Amino acid sequence: MTAAAMGLALSTPALAQNNLCLPREVLVSPLAESYSEELPGRGMRQESSIFEVFRNEDGGSWTIL
Repeated sequence: MTAAAMGLALSTPALAQNNLCLPREVLVSPLAESYSEELPGRGMRQESSIFEVFRNEDGGSWTIL
């Protein structure tokens, strides 16, 4: 499932062209606190974009930032 999520993240352009940038901690903290998600992987898309994949241990939820 992680490989499929990464493939999707790499193959589709962002839907919104106006980027809303928040501090990383504002986005990541609720993932850990509310969903027990951890960061098992990250990657680079093009030279100026990175993505991070968060998931909880039981596989019940995941998030791509």
